Amino acid sequence: MRIQSTILFWVIVLLFSSYVVGQESIYILDDNIYGDITDGLPDNSRSIELRNEQGKVIGVGKVAFQKNKSTNLRVGYWKEYYQNGILEKEGTYKLGSYVQCCFGGACAQYYYYRTGLWKFYDTDGNISHELEFEPSKIHIDTNCEGGDDLLFGIVESIPLNYLDKVSADMIFESQKVKIKTENWTEIFIPLNGKLYIELIEEN
Repeated sequence: MRIQSTILFWVIVLLFSSYVVGQESIYILDDNIYGDITDGLPDNSRSIELRNEQGKVIGVGKVAFQKNKSTNLRVGYWKEYYQNGILEKEGTYKLGSYVQCCFGGACAQYYYYRTGLWKFYDTDGNISHELEFEPSKIHIDTNCEGGDDLLFGIVESIPLNYLDKVSADMIFESQKVKIKTENWTEIFIPLNGKLYIELIEEN
């Protein structure tokens, strides 16, 4: 009985001993599974090429991976294409994480966001506009008390030479990030200093 109590004590100590959120130290499950992401670019990444059902390339870039298994987390420089193969947009993604309270304890949830200069093209392949995404600290509500803060790419202003081409609705849509999993599409939506996640079930 004393041995079990001692083991339980050390498990509790471990759960609250290795990651700082505000003023509290907690152990984060799956932390650093992609290597160091301090700069938003994980140590563990590999190049991939995405194709649609017709075989046309719809994306070229890198994704984070772990244990020789690729993920759907885009990082680094990406080129994304319309379904007909014409370039739609290009720019840089960075990897971020926030703390969620999972069944086994606190765990890291990973996502990606746009950063730096992005170029957008029309359906003829001509450049339509350019936007600068600034990594900004915003808040996300989680099932952990108090939620967490994270970085996300925000467009703070419309370039003067694109005022007649870029609307507020376009800015709002361009800041969204869609992450597809096997059963769901997660849409990350920044709004008024907070990040919201919309889940759409895949048919």
